[in-house]
This record gives sequence, structure tokens and C-alpha cells, in this order.
Amino acid sequence: HLGLGKCFPSNIEVSQIPEVNAIEGSTANLECSYNLSNLNVFIGWFKWYRHVLHGVEILKSNDFKYRITKESREDFLKKRSASIQLHRVKVTDTGMYFCEVEFSVQEQMKGHGKGTFLNVTATGGGLSCSEDISSTSFISVPVSSGHY
Repeated sequence: HLGLGKCFPSNIEVSQIPEVNAIEGSTANLECSYNLSNLNVFIGWFKWYRHVLHGVEILKSNDFKYRITKESREDFLKKRSASIQLHRVKVTDTGMYFCEVEFSVQEQMKGHGKGTFLNVTATGGGLSCSEDISSTSFISVPVSSGHY
């Protein structure tokens, strides 16, 4: 006797990388994967939100128009990947991004990750640590190797 609880889990475990760093103008990979015990699920989708879960979907946002590549339907189902790539990232893209995965079996099943913080840094314009250090003057101090 198989119970429906075993065939159709009521929750989905969604995993996200806590932080992604990117340089302005580059592509940022926001990875998202999920775990689901029922292998025969064909009706599913995923959404990404910025700042707040269930806020504005970034796939529908004008701020990200023509700058997002999302996982193929095949990879979403077979590889259990709901990742997206943000192209030509801007410093203003910095923030928290949430991945949500949803399936419709006999009931709606949803799960979401804990969020990925995308940190986009500007190219040039400021001093980096290495530039800052190399512009500093150093003085040499003799060290004695005498016995104590």
C-alpha cells in the first residue's frame, strides 16, 4: 500500500549559493537547484525574485529585460537546476535574489532558497587594495641577527 504522502511530497528542498561576486559588465551565474523525491513530475516552473520573496519577478522586470538567460526546461526537469545568468551586470543589480521552484501534481508544491547575495563591483574609477599598497613608500629597517 503506497500512501500519497510518499508519492507526492508536500515540500521541495531548494538550494542556493549564499553569495556571488561579479564585476560590472560581466555575467553573474545565480545557481539554484532543488531536491524532489517524486521523479515523474512534468509540470513545474521556477521564478526569481529580487530583494523580497514574492515581490517583482526579475524575469518580468524591465530592469533585467534582455539581460537574463534561464535554465532550459529540459535541464530544469532532468538536472533539477533553476539557475539563471544575469548578463552585463550593473552595480545597481547588487542585492538579494531568491529562487522559487513550484510543481503542480495533485496539489501545488512550492519551495524556495534562502537567497543569494549578488555583489557587483564597479570597474576602475577607484583604488584597489593592491594599487593603494604599491603607491606607499617603504623604508627598510635593519634586523640584527645577534644572540640573546
